Amino acid sequence: MLQSVPDTATLPGEAAARQALPWLTALSAVAADPERLVRLVQGAQDRDDAVRAVGSAFALTPEQAGVVLDNQFGMLVGSQRSALAEELEVLSAPWGEPLELALDVHGRRSAAVTVDGTAHSFRATGLQSLLDQVAQFLLQTVAAPQLRPVLVSTGLSGDWPRLVRIWPSRIVEYEYEYEDDAS
Repeated sequence: MLQSVPDTATLPGEAAARQALPWLTALSAVAADPERLVRLVQGAQDRDDAVRAVGSAFALTPEQAGVVLDNQFGMLVGSQRSALAEELEVLSAPWGEPLELALDVHGRRSAAVTVDGTAHSFRATGLQSLLDQVAQFLLQTVAAPQLRPVLVSTGLSGDWPRLVRIWPSRIVEYEYEYEDDAS
């Protein structure tokens, strides 16, 4: 049977960032042999029978086989299979140590962050848009290509996130300061 989430997750939130791994693993397994999948589904009497047959044939858990049956056949298109393989590769690969950065916020519309000695400036129409721009930049230039989580301290408080976590799995999380944290 396929493992759900690797036990190598060491960072807070890493297991959640990799939560799609068992489902992508199952989809990747059946996408490699779509004719077999179709034959199994066609031969099943009902959904439960199909779940058992697909699970047995591809060494999947019942939950994974159910996810396979819930997906559309569009996932078998070459570009979708390639995207699935890429995402699975990212989730399965070991990730590097997190890069910790500090965001220098200049009001609600501009900020800068320094990565490897180079300052990168951002301008936006509002603070949330600004944070989203920074997160997308760091996702595209560090987290995804280097398989390295990025933790950005914002220096913000109140209703704004104090920390932004950017995972190689293309998940961006915002952490806020709560009343309990302030005491």
